[in-house]
Amino acid sequence: MKKQFRLVSLPQKSTASLITLTILFFLSGSFISSCKALQINSYLKSFSKYKSKKFPAIPLLDTAGNIVYLKSSSKSIMYVDMWTKNCIPCVSEFKKMPGLTQRFKGQNVEFVYICNQPASKKEWLSDIKKYGLEHGTHYYINDSLYQIYEKDILKVAEAYPTYHLLNTEGEFLGFEIPAPSDGFLTEYIISNGLKNKTAKESAKYVIRETSKENPDPGFTDWFYQHYGISFADFKLKSLRNNNE
Repeated sequence: MKKQFRLVSLPQKSTASLITLTILFFLSGSFISSCKALQINSYLKSFSKYKSKKFPAIPLLDTAGNIVYLKSSSKSIMYVDMWTKNCIPCVSEFKKMPGLTQRFKGQNVEFVYICNQPASKKEWLSDIKKYGLEHGTHYYINDSLYQIYEKDILKVAEAYPTYHLLNTEGEFLGFEIPAPSDGFLTEYIISNGLKNKTAKESAKYVIRETSKENPDPGFTDWFYQHYGISFADFKLKSLRNNNE
């Protein structure tokens, strides 16, 4: 029988809101439960699902109404958030974005939001402010573009929200990667994306190392530098929190 642990907050080095992680453990003591492992394994399958190396050439509309194609505006890797109107999970993930973007402030990571078929351009622009997403680069797909490019759009967004990681050339480093709420798994994938490593190899590494009693120093050093707490202390804090 497996035990689910409560939400545990990671420390924040900035004034941005705390990122919380749902931490699951085996009773045998390994860090990621079979439930979480199954979730991550589903990501690994997704990484191999899309055969093209590049994001499809879908015309997008920017905030000025110009037709553009997805590319990095600042030679940065891109964490792409594909969302749509009236999407409750999309809005829930928006709440995690300020913390995620703060983690990578000053680094070559561009947060790109692509909205599919908003009710209107005015409502879309209003939603950007409403959900506090002004930090990102924003595009939308109107009804006319969707009707023409539906096949290509469905290749990269069968459901919403969907997240991708692209390099500076618009090539996939990760297809359907973890969401902002997936905490350090997502952040480790983005961090390694800056080194041009794929999301698949990063996710496999996290699964392997967090299942060890003594994870690799490469992971524990990253964890400490990223959060200001050792991975060992974080595990102890999590255990204490859930034994209270």
